[in-house]
Amino acid sequence: MQHNHNFDWMGGIPVDEEFKNAVCPICKNRRPKIGWKRDFTCAELQAATEGFSLKNFLSEGGFGFVYRGELNGLKIAVKQHKNASLQGEKEFKSEVQFLSKARHENLVMLLGSCSDGNSRLLVYEYICNGSLDQHLSSKSKTTSKGFFHFPF
Repeated sequence: MQHNHNFDWMGGIPVDEEFKNAVCPICKNRRPKIGWKRDFTCAELQAATEGFSLKNFLSEGGFGFVYRGELNGLKIAVKQHKNASLQGEKEFKSEVQFLSKARHENLVMLLGSCSDGNSRLLVYEYICNGSLDQHLSSKSKTTSKGFFHFPF
């Protein structure tokens, strides 16, 4: 069966690799290559986020906290699950496997994970201009980056 999409949702294999080495026009960060996924150690992610310091804190969501970091010159975002002890190893690995297969130029790429004891961490590519929910919930008509607010 031939796919006419520019990604293969369940197979995780990109059909169109144009975005493989895309560069962010704002911060000049190069998008990581597809297939860079790996298992990280807690020590690596502690170092990358400077100990999950407040200066690297980006946001808090229903599932956890997100921190900015840098790993081997690549800007990353690390999501630290709040209730990691409630999620078993098998469930976490299953979630990582599913998320790592979702590939599209408009999706934030999962780069890897860390599961150590009760720690459950997901490592994503860093997006410098904020999240979609930040833009949609903005109080102003436009943001400093030129995105428009649509009153839903």
